[in-house]
Amino acid sequence: MPSEPGISIDSAAYRKFRRIHGRLSRTLISALLGLVLAFDLLCIYAKEFMGAPMAQGSVISIGMVMALFIVMLILAAALYYVVRINSAYLDMRGSLDDD
Repeated sequence: MPSEPGISIDSAAYRKFRRIHGRLSRTLISALLGLVLAFDLLCIYAKEFMGAPMAQGSVISIGMVMALFIVMLILAAALYYVVRINSAYLDMRGSLDDD
């Protein structure tokens, strides 16, 4: 695994960073895949519900609103991931610079 100059893969700060990265990645992937799987199952087995209009005479269905919500949630999760990992990386770099 390539590393940046000054970063030892044996350091405690690097191991902590990798632990945070792995835990956050697994959590977000599991949650988002579960959400998408639930949406897919609703689309397959509850067609009438997902195709029902939001209001009387509306052309927007419940499924469309749910799909938009899932897309927005995925974008928010990506933003959270980037901010959290960048913060952990900067903390790691700071602790390595202190040593």
